[in-house]
Amino acid sequence: MKHNCKRSMKLMTSPKELSFAKRFFLKLHLLMCDKCSRYQAHLNSLGDHFRTYLKSKEESSQEKVTSLEDEMIKSLSKD
Repeated sequence: MKHNCKRSMKLMTSPKELSFAKRFFLKLHLLMCDKCSRYQAHLNSLGDHFRTYLKSKEESSQEKVTSLEDEMIKSLSKD
């Protein structure tokens, strides 16, 4: 693996905001390197799937909370 590919992978997975120079280097490298472009596409896809999964879990949890609230109100109304 080339040094530029390794450097690009580190930049793609960096949790920090990239400087202008690093973003420029990465975009330029991605234009020239198919392997790194595919790697970034996979990272983006994984991120999208993960966000969708978390959103569905959050909605599911909210539905459970709403259901429990309804049950509590019904049981309090009976008394």
